[in-house]
Parts: sequence; structure tokens; C-alpha cells
Amino acid sequence: KREDAGGIGVRLDFTPRGPVIKSLLDGMAASDAGLQDGDLLTQLDARPTRFMSPREFVDRCKGPIGSSVTVFVDRDGQTLEVELVRRAFPARTP
Repeated sequence: KREDAGGIGVRLDFTPRGPVIKSLLDGMAASDAGLQDGDLLTQLDARPTRFMSPREFVDRCKGPIGSSVTVFVDRDGQTLEVELVRRAFPARTP
């Protein structure tokens, strides 16, 4: 069921180097873990992201609320490993 699906709370630009965070959703796992705009996401659960399609990347980020995904981030040449627990998306306002 879609209501049970959560995510990590990032909006991305898909670049030749891989997905780069464009913005973060407040109160979601990525912002609470300290990820930042401009971070390059290089791996998702040990899979390189550089050649993932946007759809594959998004599908891998979504999953059951409370389950986790591990991302590797390149920030200014430093690699960070961050475990993110998927959360329910905030209710959309019309």
C-alpha cells in the first residue's frame, strides 16, 4: 500500500556525476541526519548511483516506513556514510 511507503526527504538534480541534493524536506531523515544542499549521493545501499536512472534512485529510496537505507555522500571531497530511516511524507497542502 502506498500509505505505508516512506522516503528520506530529498529533492535531487540528476547530474553526470550522480544525484545531487537540490533541497531537503524539513522533518525528514535526510535533513535530520545533516545532509546538505549540494551533497553528491554516490552510493545507495552499496550500489553506485552514478548511472542509476532517476526512477530507479527514487524507487530505491522509497520503502516501508521505519526501514533504513544507507547512503554514501561526497561533500567537498570527503565521503560520509549515513543510515537514513524512511519516514512518512508530510501531508501535502493543496
